[in-house]
Amino acid sequence: MKRKAVSKIFYILFLICLPVLFAVTSYGCKDETELKWEWDDTTTVEKPRFIWIDAAANFPDFANNKDNILRDLTLAKNAGFTDIVVDVRPTTGDVLFTTDVVDQVTWLGAWLPSGYTKIERTETWDYLQAFIDAGHSIGLKVHAGFNTFVGGNVTSLGSEGVLFRDADKRGWATQLLTESGVVNTLDQGGSGAKFFNPVNEEVRSP
Repeated sequence: MKRKAVSKIFYILFLICLPVLFAVTSYGCKDETELKWEWDDTTTVEKPRFIWIDAAANFPDFANNKDNILRDLTLAKNAGFTDIVVDVRPTTGDVLFTTDVVDQVTWLGAWLPSGYTKIERTETWDYLQAFIDAGHSIGLKVHAGFNTFVGGNVTSLGSEGVLFRDADKRGWATQLLTESGVVNTLDQGGSGAKFFNPVNEEVRSP
């Protein structure tokens, strides 16, 4: 009795699944040339293709060499990219373009085959402008990328940024709520980016 009941169940399941199996098999055998788009290709607008140029990771190549910038942007152009986003305010909070409002980046840490290394910028030409000139010369659009409200960074190579250089700016740093109470992010220790407190009016002032 049990074997008959099991056999009957399998038979019923087979009858239920058979139409689905037939439909899937039939669809798979359909000539692909019969499948057509439901829209007119002429109305499709090509989307821009962006590539992000991280400051620290690319500093060994770009910090002091305009030829390398043009070389790699050309590679990006040939690969089909249309837009370049250049990181000009990395996690130190200093910048990579000409301005008298904030300090210039003088060094960044980057990973090399030999390990995490300090890469110094010795050139004085405008880093962002070099990307703009090179990008526009080969038909790329260039955008500037910023880390908002970052004021310094701590790595195994040391600390850098206005929060560490200027003691008067200590009050600009983010306040953190910890188990032991509210502490200044500079007192928390550890590595990583240190941010300004956006509530502070001095931070928001132009």
